[in-house]
Amino acid sequence: MDGGLGVKRVIIVWLILIGIVMLGPAAQANNRLVVVGDDHAYPPFAFLDQDGQPSGFSIDLICAVADVLGWELQIELGSWAEIKDKLHTGELDLITGMFYSSARTQDFAFTTRHSVASGDVFTRLDTKISSLEELRGRRVVVQEDDIVHEYLAEQNLDLDFVPVANVAQALRLIASGEEDFAAVLLIPGHYAIHEYGLNNVRSNNLQIAPSDYCFAVKKDNIVLRLMLDEGLRIVKATGKYDEIYATWLGVWEQQQERDWQRRTKALMISSAVAVVVLVWSLILQYLVRLRTADLTRANARLTTSREDLFYANEELRATIQQLTATTNQLVDQYEQLQLMEEALSEEKDLLRTTLLSVGEGIVVTDYSGRVVMINPVAQNLTGWPNRTALGHFYHEIFPGEHARVVEQVIYTEQTIEIEELTLKVGDEESIVACTIAPIQDLNEVVRGSVAVIRDISEATRQRREIEYLSFHDPLTGLYNRRGFSRELERCDQLSSLPLAVIVGDVNGLKLINDAFGHACGDELLVKVAKVLQSAVGDSGIVARLGGDEFAVVLSNTNLEVAQGKIRELKHRAQRETVQSVQISIAFGVAVKTQLDQSLQDCFNLAEEHMYQDKLKWKGS
Repeated sequence: MDGGLGVKRVIIVWLILIGIVMLGPAAQANNRLVVVGDDHAYPPFAFLDQDGQPSGFSIDLICAVADVLGWELQIELGSWAEIKDKLHTGELDLITGMFYSSARTQDFAFTTRHSVASGDVFTRLDTKISSLEELRGRRVVVQEDDIVHEYLAEQNLDLDFVPVANVAQALRLIASGEEDFAAVLLIPGHYAIHEYGLNNVRSNNLQIAPSDYCFAVKKDNIVLRLMLDEGLRIVKATGKYDEIYATWLGVWEQQQERDWQRRTKALMISSAVAVVVLVWSLILQYLVRLRTADLTRANARLTTSREDLFYANEELRATIQQLTATTNQLVDQYEQLQLMEEALSEEKDLLRTTLLSVGEGIVVTDYSGRVVMINPVAQNLTGWPNRTALGHFYHEIFPGEHARVVEQVIYTEQTIEIEELTLKVGDEESIVACTIAPIQDLNEVVRGSVAVIRDISEATRQRREIEYLSFHDPLTGLYNRRGFSRELERCDQLSSLPLAVIVGDVNGLKLINDAFGHACGDELLVKVAKVLQSAVGDSGIVARLGGDEFAVVLSNTNLEVAQGKIRELKHRAQRETVQSVQISIAFGVAVKTQLDQSLQDCFNLAEEHMYQDKLKWKGS
């Protein structure tokens, strides 16, 4: 086997084992209404009691599972055919008791079994059969569409079926003499005999179609099946399952055991009588042979017996030696198994320690999205300590746009990448990238998810700073020529017309630099930028194109309005001074009114008008 592949398989197996070990009872209820159904006349598994309330082993069991999963139940009992149809049409979410068969998997999905039951052939006390072959060609009463009916239909026994609605009705037909044979489930049959006093009816110990009894859901409802499996495991682990089983099924298993003991006792008595008769007959024959046989033949038989005993002792000695060797071998294998378990435990601890100590955040959930492990890095990033996070849903720890991403990963069984996610802990914010992947067992069944969280706050800040500087002037904070070009292209569309382009140039910047230094020149540029930005606000685009050249773009602005804006800009600028020198700006404007008009031509025209205005300043 390839070494890399082997390592990968070991990691996958241990991730699955950690997920399974960490899957625990949920801390909060799902608050989900689940509609369940079953047969209304199938005691002791499911039936309506004297008060018309759902009762029985399957009903108590689904109630216990719903309690640990936090479900609210709506229970509907009816005829078996009706209940199966409702599960097909989606009126029911699940059936509390259905026997597993390969044919039924075409329409339903089954949980792990919660009990095992088999059928039997019931007759009156004066009738007994020892095999199904004795039923060939006969009339047999069955509960319509149950597992025994399906099994017998596949046996090619040429049976004439008499289908009825329930087990009690089938056994009443036998007790009344209307029919001779009924093939139904064993425990419901004994329940009916006891409940309705059918004392002339008996079972025949044929054990027909022993099958797993399970919860059943629609074939495509995998998530519900997995949740039921988990709830069933919890109910069994708490001992609640044993309590329910003893209440409803244990008493009938004990009844069957007592019936078997009575039959065994009767058989033993009959066998003992037969043995006594046989022994007495053999003794008489032996006495006859003693009288008629001579001493030589007796001695010969004695010698042969001694030889047989010797060989038997040798065989027994060899067998004992072989058993001793086998025992020693088993002891060695047990010791090796203990060593392997210790090694596996050490590997498991090492893997858990690794997950807790890696530099990236790790969050592991079960298949319902509840957190079962969160390492220290993830605790710091989310502000959720381990004792608080465990048992909470993923979307409670990561609210917002990507809150349901774990549900998507588990449903689609696909890895999802989140490039940027903002987490806030108190007054501090951090930006993270997140990868969420499903955790699958060896049968490729999703058991949960694992999220790997990387802090990219510093890298994001640097990227944003670089992006800002690439489009903005560092001195004034206005758009630079590159940013101006990008914004100008964005505005170049029909909805922005008429589009006014204003070009401005600061008068006397070189004089200020020469007379007072470049620091005063920079102060002049900053004040010009503030004048332009305060006058334009959010209604337009303001940029410093380089040196002392500025530009303003105003959408949906005609020439008259643009000229008014220039007068406002000049007036605002004249109220500002640098080193007692009044600020002066030359402006030019051009307006694009048609979509096919060149924006560059419009900009060039505005620049020409600006130079004309600047000549006026120089002339003055």
